[in-house]
Amino acid sequence: MSASDHLDRLADALDRRVRTEQIRVLYAQAPLGALAGLLIAPLLVFAVWEALPRAPLLVWLLALEATILVRLGLTLAFHRRSDPAETESWAARYRWACAASGACWGGCALLLALSPSAVYETFIALMLGGVLMGGVFTLSAVFGTYLLYALLLGLPPTLWLLAQSDPMRVVMGVCGLLYVALALTTAWRLHETLRHSLR
Repeated sequence: MSASDHLDRLADALDRRVRTEQIRVLYAQAPLGALAGLLIAPLLVFAVWEALPRAPLLVWLLALEATILVRLGLTLAFHRRSDPAETESWAARYRWACAASGACWGGCALLLALSPSAVYETFIALMLGGVLMGGVFTLSAVFGTYLLYALLLGLPPTLWLLAQSDPMRVVMGVCGLLYVALALTTAWRLHETLRHSLR
C-alpha cells in the first residue's frame, strides 16, 4: 500500500468517526428540542383556541405531537441500541422524523389561512420563528436534518404570506424568507464549528 493510499484510508476513518460523533451529539440534544415542541404547540393552540376553528386546531396539534413523540422514541431506542457502531441508519430515521415535525409546523399555513385577524397571524408567525431558531441549536449537529426540518417548517407559512394581496402580509413573508435564510446560515456555521472541533 502506498503512502497516499494509507493517508486516504486514515482520512476516511477520521471522517466516519467525526460523522458518528455528530450523530451522537444530535441524539444527545434531541430531548431538549422534543420537550420544547411538546410544550410550545399546546400553548399556541391555547392562545388561538377562541379565534380559530377547533377541529383543525386539534388535528394539527395531535399530528405534531405524534411526530415529536416518535422523535423521543427514537432517542430512547438510540441510547439503548445494541450496536453502537451503526449510527448512520439512526441519523436517517431521525432526519425523517424531524422532517415530519417540520411539515406539521409548516402546516401552520392552514392556521394562518383560518386566522380572523392579522394579530393572530403575527402571533403564529412569531411562534414559528422561535421554533425555527430553536432547531438551530438542537439539530445543526447534522446539517441535513436541520435543513429538511427548517424548509418544511418555514416555507409553507412564508409562501402563504407572500401570496396574499395585503402589503403587510407580503412584508411578513419577505421577513420570513430572510429569517429562514438566517437560521440556515447560523445552523451551517454551528455545524461546521462542531465538525472542526471534533476533527
